[in-house]
Amino acid sequence: MGAFYYRICRNVKQRKFIKWYLICMTLVLMIQYIIYPSLFFRYNIVEIILGNYVLVIASFFYLYNTTSEKRHFAYLSLGILLWAVLDISVLMFGNVLAMIQIQESGIIWLMRQFSVLLFHTMILIQWFKLFGFNSKPDHSEKDWPVR
Repeated sequence: MGAFYYRICRNVKQRKFIKWYLICMTLVLMIQYIIYPSLFFRYNIVEIILGNYVLVIASFFYLYNTTSEKRHFAYLSLGILLWAVLDISVLMFGNVLAMIQIQESGIIWLMRQFSVLLFHTMILIQWFKLFGFNSKPDHSEKDWPVR
């Protein structure tokens, strides 16, 4: 998703931030998993925060940059933003939730599942707005952001 935002972002400084963040995040996570391979089998809070932080920031970049323009990916960005914020908040407590009884943690996991459903709904809405059946596209290739 970071590469998607890198592609549609027009601001040079924001693109540079996204690019370097993705490179550094990948290197940090690779080194972490090489040193501590046991992190594959439990919640890794560093991975959760690093992976979702770029999505939150990049979706804010996109929404801020397109406040006075036509938004081609508004529903997608809002869905990603809402999903990432909810996902971070739920998964930050993943190790704790795994230890408590299912009955007590059920509502929190239900909230996470709801956020995933919301994210997929926003993607579906965005797809129908851009490529839906029996709809004449209201955009052309030249209107799309930087390639």
